Amino acid sequence: MIDSLAPRVAQNRYELLQHSATLEVAPEKVFDDLAWLATQICCVPIALITLGDGHHCRVKSKVGLPLDAFAGEFPFHQLVLEQRGLLLVSDATQDQRLVKNSLVGANGGIRFFAGLPLTTRTGSVLGVLSVLDRVPRQLSPSQTYGLQVLARQLTTQFEQRPFGS
Repeated sequence: MIDSLAPRVAQNRYELLQHSATLEVAPEKVFDDLAWLATQICCVPIALITLGDGHHCRVKSKVGLPLDAFAGEFPFHQLVLEQRGLLLVSDATQDQRLVKNSLVGANGGIRFFAGLPLTTRTGSVLGVLSVLDRVPRQLSPSQTYGLQVLARQLTTQFEQRPFGS
């Protein structure tokens, strides 16, 4: 029963994003500012705000990555959506789900990842807030809490947008 609902929930999530024009990837200062705050709170060089379901993932904002950094898939986003909670990967080169991805690697690739789903009041997940680093690490409890606060703020930004804006 739950499995039969998953495609419909994902499609509804994507339709909500499309209807509110949120999937547009043009830079928006509010999202860039919140991504930058994520890097400062977690003391990492990279932050991403990705939107959509696993099949329609788009980067809304990023700090610390070149424009063409995600020409391929971004498996971290999908893993957070599947988990529906904080996903913390201290060293991606040691994680069997990620180790073969081209973004992961000991020589300048992604090693650390922490991501939270952007969950609305009704339970829909609009996307993911994530922080990344090229070295293994952990988050302190206060950094984890700060990331949770930012995820709530991002969700509020999306929920307050009038449809069609």
